[in-house]
Amino acid sequence: MSDASDSAAADLRIAVTGAGGRMGREVIEAATDREGVAVAVAVNRTETDPVAGVAVDDADRFAGLLASEGPDVVVDFTGPESAVAYAEACADAGVPLVTGTTGLAESQTDGLRAASEAVPVLKASNFARGVAALRRAVREAAAALPGYDVELTETHHTGDRARPSGT
Repeated sequence: MSDASDSAAADLRIAVTGAGGRMGREVIEAATDREGVAVAVAVNRTETDPVAGVAVDDADRFAGLLASEGPDVVVDFTGPESAVAYAEACADAGVPLVTGTTGLAESQTDGLRAASEAVPVLKASNFARGVAALRRAVREAAAALPGYDVELTETHHTGDRARPSGT
């Protein structure tokens, strides 16, 4: 975890689940580079080396860490089953949740919806920079080319575990 004095003085204290994954690591690195933001909790289901100087704890300790560390928000990049369990823990602790988890079954989406009765939950299917750039380009193309038909094709890089994606 971040230095306690840095974390306590931060304007925004976040918890990151799936800290050992690509997106979890990116969130931690971005947070540690940003003034006023501190990573109060970072967890992963498997043992993970520190990320950007932040210790990564065992996911089984998550509920206790929410209580002891008091993050302002949880940023989740885990699998569908874990995301629902983390959402339930957030609801119990009164901590808002942002989840980037894809591939949720309807029952799992219902689990996130149930958590949103207790705390704010933002489900965003894709945080990748390429998708953000594509969304901007599509808006511009649609505005510049009225009356054109659109065809979408889905392609993934070889390291993408979410095929097909939730986007």
